[in-house]
Amino acid sequence: MGLGQNNGVNANNWKLRLAAKDANSTDAENYIGVAPNATDKYDTFKADKPPSINPSVSLDIINKDWNSGRFAQDLRSPALARKSWDVLVRTPKANSDVTISWAEIANSVPRDYNLVLVDKETNARRDRKSTRLNSSHLVISYAVFCLK
Repeated sequence: MGLGQNNGVNANNWKLRLAAKDANSTDAENYIGVAPNATDKYDTFKADKPPSINPSVSLDIINKDWNSGRFAQDLRSPALARKSWDVLVRTPKANSDVTISWAEIANSVPRDYNLVLVDKETNARRDRKSTRLNSSHLVISYAVFCLK
């Protein structure tokens, strides 16, 4: 395995699963990353988010310029060194605790990458595998940054 690679993961091909969990529900099938044939525009490497059936926590990858604007997967071109994704976490109940996690980071992202959650309202930065937050609103907006 070369530097910056882990289990076949490299700067041109990686995918990270994001999850949000509250006391009653989990939304765990959300993916960001890069793929060799993906573009930074809407393409087959993007997957629209299906509508939620029950009131539950939801983690959406947001891009208002594409289709529904809500995605479960957004893989981008590996062409640029820095990528960012807007992630929106919704809870059915105000003031509920939500945990955002990326548990498989060690096997999913090149070792020399640093992923950081940035709260767009407070500019607070979190770079742990999991972060717990208390929502004071129904919608919490985060950007996930991948810095090389």
